[in-house]
Amino acid sequence: MDQTILEVNQSDSKVYTIIIQDEDGVAIDITGDTILFTVKENLGKSDELAIIKKTITTHTNPTAGETEITLTSADTNHIGTYIFGIVRQTSLNVRTTIIEGIMIFKQSVSIRDS
Repeated sequence: MDQTILEVNQSDSKVYTIIIQDEDGVAIDITGDTILFTVKENLGKSDELAIIKKTITTHTNPTAGETEITLTSADTNHIGTYIFGIVRQTSLNVRTTIIEGIMIFKQSVSIRDS
């Protein structure tokens, strides 16, 4: 599994579209599945201490393996480098790690609202 790097500016909203495929590149039907997105400081931190925890149960196109992870400006109000993981959990409680990597929150010139 290749390590992925995600970058987002501090306090920006961001939507990541994820397409879940098998090793041959064929989309996996994720109807009824749960996608877990977790961002934390390091592997030593428990998931309870994660800075972002998203549970996605409604998918944009589940039969084509497509879902979205939506981050709000409150989610991304961090600066620094963290780790993230995306896990698929089926209705039969089979867990599969989809992507792991580094998430970089870059300092923005402006984070004001008005």
